[in-house]
Amino acid sequence: MLTTLENRVVTLKELVGNMKEILELVEGRTDGFDSMEEQLRDFVLHSFDANTKKMNKLVESTTKKLAERDENLEDMVLAMKKVMEELKVELMIYKATLNNGMLSSRSTDEKRGGNVIRTWEEFQRELKKQFYPQYAEKEARAKLHRLRQQGTVEEYVQTFSELMLQISDLREKEAFYWFEDGLKSWAKHELYRQGIAELTVAMAEVESFVELGPTKDKFQSSKPNGKGNGESNHEEDEEGHIDDGNSTDSTSGNGKPRDAKRGSNNPRDKGKRIKCFICQGPHMA
Repeated sequence: MLTTLENRVVTLKELVGNMKEILELVEGRTDGFDSMEEQLRDFVLHSFDANTKKMNKLVESTTKKLAERDENLEDMVLAMKKVMEELKVELMIYKATLNNGMLSSRSTDEKRGGNVIRTWEEFQRELKKQFYPQYAEKEARAKLHRLRQQGTVEEYVQTFSELMLQISDLREKEAFYWFEDGLKSWAKHELYRQGIAELTVAMAEVESFVELGPTKDKFQSSKPNGKGNGESNHEEDEEGHIDDGNSTDSTSGNGKPRDAKRGSNNPRDKGKRIKCFICQGPHMA
């Protein structure tokens, strides 16, 4: 029993010795951790201080740049304010001068009996009056009213435009009526067919269908002049009477006698003898 106890005591001593060694080792490692903690703390503090200094320098430089820009912007704003004030003063002077000029010109026009210009149409009329006198405007109105298409449509449109510009108070409907009335029948019919009722559109479109269909002059020129194939040649005298070749020379188509004393310009009538309209004799009644 004693031997066994002694062996156990020895074993316990060995365990206690091992535990002491382990404890010493743990304490040594704990000291190492403490030193590492201190090193890490020093490193972090040092790094933070360095970064803080860099950040402070960057903030200071940025603040200086912003301050300089603010000063430049303030100078620019002040300069612009001065320029704007000068422009306002000049604008007030210009407005006053313009108002005085307009009032003086208006009063002068009113004293002279002229019209006060208020709209663009009135300005155009007054401008035309300066270049076209009153008698020329009346003459142009008369010519425009009597204007008829004799040649091509282009010539008619050009002439109508020139005369229309000389009239200051020409209304749109009146101008369109005169323009349409002066066209030839085939061109007028084409305007009716297309339903054009505006002057500007009519003047632009009428040139596009100028060649459509035969004109009246071309149709008349295609007819034969002399007698042929049993067709009678009708002749018209000075009074508008038509001689179809079957009636006598002394009477017209309506039964009224012709004036034998009146001469004829037709060379074919020079060889004819004057006859009595009663007995057809070679004498005058």
